[in-house]
Amino acid sequence: MDGRLSVVSARYTAAVLALHRPEGSLVLKLHADAAAYAGETLAYVLLADTAPVARLYAEGENPLSLLLE
Repeated sequence: MDGRLSVVSARYTAAVLALHRPEGSLVLKLHADAAAYAGETLAYVLLADTAPVARLYAEGENPLSLLLE
């Protein structure tokens, strides 16, 4: 993937980064708390058809990460 990466937020519970690409930006969220990760993943799945909620592009359990479009 080509693009510019910027840090949106860096805290002890989570880090949020944005990958700016010509075809649209992606947001990467890295969680330190497994319960917060599970809750947010469930929320994205339940609200998938609701605008303007971001679309869950990918997820990974190791590390606890979400990639949003």
